[in-house]
Amino acid sequence: VEIRDKDGNLIIIDGGTGLRELGNSMMAEDFGKGKGHAFWVLTHTHWDHIQGIPFFVPLFLPGNHFEFVSAMEDAEKRLEHQFVFTHFPVSFDHYSAKKTFRYLPEGNSLALGPHITAMGKSVRHPGGSFSYRFTEDGKSIIFASDAEFNLEEMENIDTYIEYFANADVLV
Repeated sequence: VEIRDKDGNLIIIDGGTGLRELGNSMMAEDFGKGKGHAFWVLTHTHWDHIQGIPFFVPLFLPGNHFEFVSAMEDAEKRLEHQFVFTHFPVSFDHYSAKKTFRYLPEGNSLALGPHITAMGKSVRHPGGSFSYRFTEDGKSIIFASDAEFNLEEMENIDTYIEYFANADVLV
């Protein structure tokens, strides 16, 4: 999933198998020249959310910069594990683009470029997952894939209602 702010700045959410096609299309932009920058927000690291990362061409180009943002404190370590030799023949360090990692504590906000702020909130999912609320000019989109709300969550439902309230788009 990609989000672009009003200036075209890119936010990538997760990295499933569709990421390969996104990467190929990004090669026609500054990313193909090693001059691209994007924020990359991670909800969790189940395989279906990170499977496309090894095949994402813009990560190979020096000069590109990807700022990984996650409410998981150990996001970098989790991605590195995907690239251990028993799983994949190329290490995460081999990808030449600059990769930085920023921790976004749950409930806090973080600016992703000049226009969008992001806030993360945990959602119920085996192994844990986070949703994110992205806001630009008073409009919000919430990405909350793999969220499992059921009767066990009813005691905490008020915090979720407040978080989801008045969102313009909910995924």
